[in-house]
Amino acid sequence: MIDREACPDVCVQHMEINTIFAYYRKMFIYSRSWQLYREIVHTRPLSNSERVDVLLKTIQRQKYRFIKSLSLTLLLITGLVFWNIGSLIGYSSLKRSNKPG
Repeated sequence: MIDREACPDVCVQHMEINTIFAYYRKMFIYSRSWQLYREIVHTRPLSNSERVDVLLKTIQRQKYRFIKSLSLTLLLITGLVFWNIGSLIGYSSLKRSNKPG
């Protein structure tokens, strides 16, 4: 996400995520894909502790007021819900494809 106030000189060449719904869709797709390739490429999502740390540092560094901080927190929590749904679907797809016969 680009904060145009904090980065007024940034020129975006390709903006893949330009709405909240696009963000939620990406969270779903990324987590589903991660479940499917996680045994090939050893990566991990951030822990909840790491997520909270990044959120708090962002709020502090950007000097967000209460409403903006709350809005960002709710946006990210909803994104985490989409991440978990995608992850569950990816996991169940993986288990179905690994069943013998």
